[in-house]
Amino acid sequence: MLHILSRLASLLALLALPCAMQAQTKHFDKADADKLVYELLSANTGGRDYRPKLVTGKDKLADTNEERIKLLPGKAFQINSLRSDIYIDAKSHKPVFDRRYPMESAVNLLMNAAGNCSVAITQHQYGNKKKTLTIPLQSVFYVLSADMDTYCNVTDIDTDMIKADLVMHDTKKNIIHLFVVSIPVSEMYKDGGTVKADLYANIPQSDIKNIYSKTYSANKTNK
Repeated sequence: MLHILSRLASLLALLALPCAMQAQTKHFDKADADKLVYELLSANTGGRDYRPKLVTGKDKLADTNEERIKLLPGKAFQINSLRSDIYIDAKSHKPVFDRRYPMESAVNLLMNAAGNCSVAITQHQYGNKKKTLTIPLQSVFYVLSADMDTYCNVTDIDTDMIKADLVMHDTKKNIIHLFVVSIPVSEMYKDGGTVKADLYANIPQSDIKNIYSKTYSANKTNK
């Protein structure tokens, strides 16, 4: 159940097909919106030192199972495991980014709280088109997340690879950008290391709810 988004890459690709957008109005042209996302990202390949300030006072932090790690609680989106939490070092009060804590480090990386990686993006656009580019991860946040709520869900972790979903939700347009991310552990802690992501942009909120519903049904059937 925790792998809801990453298991759906094939279903999400359907959202890029023309038939998936027949119900869209003239106020939202997905083909143009997808092109705009790519153009905006491409224009910022130089990167930005963009990182929001965090308020990490003791009154803001919650305990975790690790004595050294505190939680700066966020909120959930759609499912309980897709959250905006950030992990904080109990002593330094800085975001955790430590080889001893790969899961917490991956979350903080994808919440733009720590790390310095580039991301090789494959954008799945309307009409079953694909575009690729590699840019600093912070450029993605600088370009796309300013007016969006950001959430992360680590879906799989082993000694070499971490997989996660990064979701940016535009509450005004009621759409999301979904990044299905693969993070080689050897690259995560490297200054300028590279992670990979499949990007499904401008997904209408109603389509995401339908996908969740299909996933829950499929999981029950396979049990």
